[in-house]
Amino acid sequence: MGGIACGVFGQSALGGLGGVSLISQLIGTTLGVIVALAGGFAVYGAIKAFHGLRLSQEEEYYGADLSVHKIGAVSQD
Repeated sequence: MGGIACGVFGQSALGGLGGVSLISQLIGTTLGVIVALAGGFAVYGAIKAFHGLRLSQEEEYYGADLSVHKIGAVSQD
């Protein structure tokens, strides 16, 4: 949003200093979003392919605190 706002409010007609193109800001912002989405899909796709994103049904039943971290929510005194 900041990149697009820079292109809008940087226009000399709106009181800005000028020298900023709204079109170039839109293109740059769009490319940045595309790169971020592609990177996110690549990272999560690799994690899903090699390790998986979810716990098993038994681990979900007991919860991540016991299954992953080996700690309980209540004391066993």
